[in-house]
Amino acid sequence: MLAGLKAKITGIRRSLGGRVMILLAGVLFAAFAYMICIGVWTEYRHTTDVVHKSDMNQTLIIAQQARHGIQRRDTQYLENVLYDFIYNQDKRDGHGARISAIIVQTTDGRVLRQYRTGQAGSDDTQLLAEMAANAIDAGEVIDAHSHPHQFIAVPVRAIVGNRVVGSVAVAWDESQPMDRLMDHAMRMAVIGTASALVVIKILMLTIRHVVVRPIVTLADSMVSRRAATGDVDLPEDLLERRDEIGQLARRYKCLMEDLTQARNELEARSEAEIQKRNSRLDAALNNMSQGLCLFDGDFNLIICNDRFIEMYRLDPSVAEHGTSLERIVRAMIGTGAFRDATVARLLDRYQRAASTGRESTLQDDLSNGQTISIHISPRNEEGWVVTFEDVTERRAAEAKIEYMARYDDLTGLPNRASFRTELGNALKGVERGGELAVFCLDLDQFKPVNDTLGHPVGDKLLKSVADRLRGTLRETDFVARLGGDEFAVIMKDFGDGLTPAALAMRIIDTLGEPYVLEGHQVVIGSSIGIAHAPQDANDADSLVKMADLALYRAKGDGRGVYRFFEAGMDERMQERRALEIDLRAALANGEFVVEYQPIVNIETSRVSCFETLIRWNHPQRGRVAPDDFIPVAEETGLITQIGSWVLMQACMDAKTWPENIRVAVNLSPMQFRDEDLVMDVVMALNRSGLEPHRLELEITETVLLQDTETTTGILHRIRELGVRISMDDFGTGYCSLSYLQKFPLDKIKIDKSFVDDIAVAPDAAAIIRAIAGLGASLGMSTTAEGVETDRQLQRLRDEGCTEVQGFYFSHSVPRDSVAELLDTIHQDDPGANDSGPPNKNRSA
Repeated sequence: MLAGLKAKITGIRRSLGGRVMILLAGVLFAAFAYMICIGVWTEYRHTTDVVHKSDMNQTLIIAQQARHGIQRRDTQYLENVLYDFIYNQDKRDGHGARISAIIVQTTDGRVLRQYRTGQAGSDDTQLLAEMAANAIDAGEVIDAHSHPHQFIAVPVRAIVGNRVVGSVAVAWDESQPMDRLMDHAMRMAVIGTASALVVIKILMLTIRHVVVRPIVTLADSMVSRRAATGDVDLPEDLLERRDEIGQLARRYKCLMEDLTQARNELEARSEAEIQKRNSRLDAALNNMSQGLCLFDGDFNLIICNDRFIEMYRLDPSVAEHGTSLERIVRAMIGTGAFRDATVARLLDRYQRAASTGRESTLQDDLSNGQTISIHISPRNEEGWVVTFEDVTERRAAEAKIEYMARYDDLTGLPNRASFRTELGNALKGVERGGELAVFCLDLDQFKPVNDTLGHPVGDKLLKSVADRLRGTLRETDFVARLGGDEFAVIMKDFGDGLTPAALAMRIIDTLGEPYVLEGHQVVIGSSIGIAHAPQDANDADSLVKMADLALYRAKGDGRGVYRFFEAGMDERMQERRALEIDLRAALANGEFVVEYQPIVNIETSRVSCFETLIRWNHPQRGRVAPDDFIPVAEETGLITQIGSWVLMQACMDAKTWPENIRVAVNLSPMQFRDEDLVMDVVMALNRSGLEPHRLELEITETVLLQDTETTTGILHRIRELGVRISMDDFGTGYCSLSYLQKFPLDKIKIDKSFVDDIAVAPDAAAIIRAIAGLGASLGMSTTAEGVETDRQLQRLRDEGCTEVQGFYFSHSVPRDSVAELLDTIHQDDPGANDSGPPNKNRSA
């Protein structure tokens, strides 16, 4: 068809009128072309600048709105912001570029949100991501152009500190502004053509109307056709002409009809695309976890999703387009969503929040227990967007976290943090002339309960202790669990005549009563340290420290008592800390030595064993008594290293003695907490070459109370090596006789307290007789400690003891004096079996 139209135009050109028109048109075309080029170039530069500035401003606005979402890593917030701008773009009337893609990224490279809303390809998206990262690194706006897209990346800075927290990069599709530029050029061309035709018409008035008039008529018909229907308004006489003009008119009419049909088809396809996009939008809205409402400036509903209807149990008909906010509020109250609320009060609450012109957050507490967080965002002057989020579980979790931060999970008592806060508040009353007392409380014998009955019973015991403390204290007192079996009490009111001492005794008596837990009767005690304010101190740290010092004193005085802080306690604690520091360096500096005290066979009067005793020669303190440093070593854990060294040294020294003499080494209960004890014994025997039967390890009843698989396993493995095991200080504790059968013991050592009274107290002699008989029946030897007189020795022989030990024979001697001591003890008659000890004078 276009080829035929071209042929007709060629025919017209050959006619006289056509030649004149072509001549005039040529002249006008040159001027018209020049005018169009200048106008188009000017319009192009202007449009490009406007579009670029518009793109830049829109990107900055998006980055500003997305700032809170990037700082909080709140992708839901970003969803609302970006959706709002995309929605605005859809509503624009075509005066700027369109959003093609958006990327929101944090400084650590994480992409919080990414959209491809237009025709942006994967290469464009990759370029946009790189620009987002570069904007973060450079800290400034970066833009680029790749037809038909304009790319802009903006760094987003925090409100506080002005630091870069992320970036927003947007790709703008500039194809539409360029299309508008072409439309403008076409309009200019049409205007120029019309002007040229007018000039030609004036000039052609003198020419015959054979050519000019039909052409003018045809041109008028082109201009006056109806764009909406595509109809071509041409006179019938023009269409019926048989010349070139008639052919051109008919060809033009056919062309317009084809163009109209193509336009109708294009509009039909556009309608389908719009419906498809609306369907996708509905699916996205109704699958949101949040409720969403969009209102216009008159508080009328534009759109809402199903989640909002579900939250407030509304009828779907209420949420139709155009529904007023007042009607929605009435429906919300009508469903019983609120316990105590009126339409006026609720409506005013919502309208006030929306009328502020800035973002705001409200909270609805519904009658079914749900908590709804409402976020209101204004949309310039077009209305406002409201999101509804169910934060019931989040609020419950936050409340639980807050509770756990302030209260002990096991007992329900306030924890250490709450105690410090309460103490700080109480001290403010002291500043105004009041007084208070701080109690630091520790349970006695709690660890054996855990070890023997298990941690579940120990936990129940702690709960029972907490309940008793609550029942013992007054409402004005405050009790907290600091951790483990440690508790603290703040006594703030002394007005009713109750003194801190009386309250402490009440606590000790109450906690000391028996507990029945899972069928077991448990008895524990408590020790309490007390500090006063303002007498002792006025600040929390000092008061707690002083109460701890008093508690340490109470535990050292036998437990089950209370002690007040005294000025000298801090000095003693400092002295203990200095002793601990020196003790840590003593082993490395070689300050420890071992001495040996003989154990004599009561029948042969010959030395059968030496007990190893550790001594500490301090360069400044002189000789430090074992009773002073051994407890510190056990508390600090240094006893394990010291015990290993003593074991090795004793085996090395015993290897130089006669083969019929054993060496005894005391073990601390702390050493049984680590299975390395067996390895220490093996290494000591291997390195020294001492036969295992010549080594004797002494344990206390405390070890037997630790009736655990670890302790039992260690004892059996040591016994399997051939090493002898003896129980020291038998009869002074609470050891059950069943332990003598359950544990592999070779010897029982009778405590010195029974030996001291054997000559004057019949009960003491009866106890020794019973222990000696028990040992003989079980195949165990018995050693009596603390023998100092002939009479004691004779009574022990009469009661059936196997061995004796004490100053009557010798004090402990250094290892270099062992050989001399043996010669002294055995000098009378090595094979003698007399009743008296050789060389009695050495007892001095």
